[in-house]
Amino acid sequence: MRNVSLTAITGLLLLLLFMVSASIALAEGEEEKPTADFNVATLTKYVSRGVESTRDSIVIQPSFSVTYKGLCANVWGNLDTKPYSSAPGKNYSAAWTETDLTLSYSKTFGAANAGVGYVYY
Repeated sequence: MRNVSLTAITGLLLLLLFMVSASIALAEGEEEKPTADFNVATLTKYVSRGVESTRDSIVIQPSFSVTYKGLCANVWGNLDTKPYSSAPGKNYSAAWTETDLTLSYSKTFGAANAGVGYVYY
């Protein structure tokens, strides 16, 4: 996993702020309102694509989504309280190890659903 720079985190926070502001502004003039969802998962292990990234650690994974008229934006992250290293004698302190951005759009056409999305890992 790669570390995320302060500039990237700041950019993500600004993007989230913009998404929430835009959603609130859109909701004021229309009947259909955007929805927002914030979740935090606390887990004992993080395994991604079969690779164990934690061992004897707690991981905290916050996720924030805004959805409006089929358009959805999500930011998800992983905070590892004790990152794992296979190198002997290596100990690391807590670290933000991953941030994922997801944008998607879906629409229903009768009985069929269609969608498109983009994920940045």
